[in-house]
Amino acid sequence: MDESMVERASRITPQEWRVIALAIEGVAPSQACEALGIALGTLESHKQAIRRKLGIPKGVRFEAYVRENFGEGVPLPEQKQQREPRVVDKATQDRRVRWLLRITLQELSEVSVSAGLRAQLLQQTVARMNPSATAEAAREVEDLQQIAKEAQALFDKVLADIRARGADAGTVGQ
Repeated sequence: MDESMVERASRITPQEWRVIALAIEGVAPSQACEALGIALGTLESHKQAIRRKLGIPKGVRFEAYVRENFGEGVPLPEQKQQREPRVVDKATQDRRVRWLLRITLQELSEVSVSAGLRAQLLQQTVARMNPSATAEAAREVEDLQQIAKEAQALFDKVLADIRARGADAGTVGQ
């Protein structure tokens, strides 16, 4: 590799080197995007930046050029390193737990209400149906009503348990 190429190559960023390495390996653009965690447009932007920095002539395929000029000794993309866990103070942790608890309780309450509303809608539909087809639909109405009751009972029990332990369940159920 001549000196001017070494000088131009020194301007390539680590991410652009990863793009070059994947091109040398013959990795498809979609797989390269997945490996790098980037969008296809970003991959193309990296390729254009590499073309400018290396002075790749128009009409020359990017992949062919990098294989010919950098085929040996290009490092493979490194694996993402695990980050050190961020230390979060106790008050922030408690707020997060309470927030997740409130969301979960709200969702449980919504399931109960939704099942009850669906039971009512199905019951109205059954009333308009042919009498010979109502038996099965009536059982489904009963099933939905039972689900609604059980979900509400579970919600009430969980909320009572939380309050018995002295935890703050927020405004859920009030």
